[in-house]
Amino acid sequence: VHTGHKPFLCTECGKSYSSQENFRAHLLAHRGVRPFQCTQCDKAYRTKRDLQEHQVLHSGQRPFSCEQCGKAFARRPSLRIHRKLHL
Repeated sequence: VHTGHKPFLCTECGKSYSSQENFRAHLLAHRGVRPFQCTQCDKAYRTKRDLQEHQVLHSGQRPFSCEQCGKAFARRPSLRIHRKLHL
């Protein structure tokens, strides 16, 4: 599980991965391959997770909300930027 063992080594950059799935996605990045295409626009992504995060924008959902004021955002990075306003 979380042993720290990372047997999948990229010979191009030296990064290593514990899962073959993440390693394969990394190799695609070196080639510029983006196999996960959004069905609602022309954007494509390297990982399924990146595509899923993008698709939230099309859904109108805002699952990330500020604990201090309640303002909600579609993307986690937008919430992080917003939180700095409260400092």
